[in-house]
This record gives sequence, structure tokens and C-alpha cells, in this order.
Amino acid sequence: MSVGPGSIVAGFRFLAWLFPATPLDKVTTLSLDQLQEKYKRRDWWINIFGLSAFLLLAVAYYFLLDVGAERYYRDLSRSAYFIRPSAVEWGVLAAFLSLTSSTFFFFIVLRWVLGRQEYELYLAYASQKAHPPAPYDPTKVFQLFFWLIFFPLALVAVLRIDNYTAFTDKAMLDNPFLSLGKEVEYPFANVRGVFEVRGYHARFEDKVSPHQIIVFADGKRWESSRGSGGSKLDHQREILRYVAERSGRKIQNVNFAEEIPE
Repeated sequence: MSVGPGSIVAGFRFLAWLFPATPLDKVTTLSLDQLQEKYKRRDWWINIFGLSAFLLLAVAYYFLLDVGAERYYRDLSRSAYFIRPSAVEWGVLAAFLSLTSSTFFFFIVLRWVLGRQEYELYLAYASQKAHPPAPYDPTKVFQLFFWLIFFPLALVAVLRIDNYTAFTDKAMLDNPFLSLGKEVEYPFANVRGVFEVRGYHARFEDKVSPHQIIVFADGKRWESSRGSGGSKLDHQREILRYVAERSGRKIQNVNFAEEIPE
């Protein structure tokens, strides 16, 4: 379902109903046009500072995630092969963490700089100027984003740092997503089979999507990313060859995972 202008306006109206903006006539006798002229220079600086706050906080979150991950992985990085979240993923997470927190912090600083009375006036003006069909209180909206989105995102970031697979000279160490701190060791001596899989059964048709599966004696299956290509697929196949060599198993080619015996 596409999101059209009507849906966007309806969303703003919902926010205005949930968090109504302060009417201008309650805080000033000036009109919106007069306030626009009065705050022309301030608007420019606030836009610059707001964007700068977003970018600086995004960079700070990125380095926090990257440095935290490197410290966490320092004993694992010596593994023969190590699968972990990429720098691109840290960048995306950092951007969303900043998006859901930078404005929240920015409003706190703005209130401190302007003082309570001037802050309330400027906020009422900004709400009426930015969303004339449905003005809402942005401080309350971004507070909602901060409490309902920022903290779950931060938890996802922690879980992703703790989500990795390492291949040492003797075993595979696996820590799946949502298994905080529960690393499991699978010795190569317990490998039952290594498989190069051609594709999978989709809802309406079979898809060609090369991936690899390692099956252990206890029935545990480790599966690489589906649909990889280029150097990533070559890397996954290199890992499979490494496991086959360390476990003494021959790589078997199958069309679908369902062909692998239980």
C-alpha cells in the first residue's frame, strides 16, 4: 500500500490531536507573519544547529558502536573466519539512533538557551509555521520517538554486536541474534555434512539463491546469507571449504535445503 499526500496529512492531524500545539494568541499578540520576520535569522541558525546536532550525534553513535564492537570481538578476531555486522550496518543504526534522539536533546538545550517564556513562544510559532493544517507540539512527538524507538534501537544495536559466527581451527562459535551472551561451540569433529545449496522454495516459484548449510551431529544447522553474490558469495564458499577440510567432510551440492537428510 502506497503512502500518498492524504495519508501524510492524516498522520499530521493525528499528531495534532494527540499533542496539540499551543495557539499563538495564548503566548503573543503578534501575527504569524510578524513572527516570521522577527525570527528569520533565528530560524536559519536553528536549522543549521539542528542538522549539525544530528550529524555529530550520528558520528558519535557510529564510533561508539564500532569501538564497542571491536573491543568485544578482540579475542575472536584472530579466528580463521569471522562473520559479524558490517560498518554499513553500524552507519544505518547510528543514523536512526541520532534521528530519534538528536531533536529530543536539541529541544532541551534550546529551552535552556532561550528561557522558558521565549522558548514557549518560539515553539508555538515554529509549530504553526511548519504544520499550518495540523500544528502539533514537536517536543512531545520527539519525546515519544525517544522513549518508544530510541531505546529499542539501542537494544537492537547491543544484540547485533553480540551476534556473530567465528570459525577457529577446531570449532565454529555461534552467537545468534536474541541470544545475548550465549555463545555455543560446535566442534568440527561433530560436523555431519557440508552443503552447497542452489536455492529455495518461494511462495509461488523456486528461487535461485546460492547459500551454504553446515549440519552438526546434534541436528543444529548453520546457514549462510541467502542471495549473496560476488566477493561475499566467494567468501561464504571459502568458509564452507575450510569447514569441509577441518571436518574431513566432502562438500555436497543440493538444489534445496529440503534435500538434506535429517
